[in-house]
Amino acid sequence: ELGYDVREFISREAGMRYIVHEPVYDIITEEVMVRPAYVEYRVVPAVHEEVTERIMVREPRMVWQRGRVPGAQMTRYDEETGEIWCLVEEAGEYRTVTRNVLVTPARVDEVQYQAEYATIQREVLVQQARVEEVPIPAEYDQVEIQTLVRAASVNSQTVQGRTDTVTRYELVAEERYEWRLMDCDEIDL
Repeated sequence: ELGYDVREFISREAGMRYIVHEPVYDIITEEVMVRPAYVEYRVVPAVHEEVTERIMVREPRMVWQRGRVPGAQMTRYDEETGEIWCLVEEAGEYRTVTRNVLVTPARVDEVQYQAEYATIQREVLVQQARVEEVPIPAEYDQVEIQTLVRAASVNSQTVQGRTDTVTRYELVAEERYEWRLMDCDEIDL
């Protein structure tokens, strides 16, 4: 005699699952100096100009001249010689000269250049790559099984035998093909 029982078994063993997390990046935009500020000095040469001018070589002066001179400031008569002397102004002496005159002195100009910046984008690591271990618990299931409640027993009885006649065929030869000459009119198709 059989009975029924329920047994628990492990349908899947416990294990470990690994989840790979890729690194996480963030894109940031920032300004980078591509050329620093600097000062350039430029030399501006002096500017000269040629100037032509009249300069006095000798100043006008008062001199005594012999003879009568119209417009004389003073006249004198020399009794010994009988000459007349006049005090006249003798014109000054002038000369035309060309000279180089400094118009603008040489100088050094300072030119300031500002720093130049460029905007760039770059990826920044926000989170490192990692492997996460996730434990997988064992799974259990139940199965219904039959159990032997009482062992089988044998009851033996003698039964009278029965006989019967059976026709039996026996193979004499294997199948085979045979070629025969026939009249085609005798064949029903």
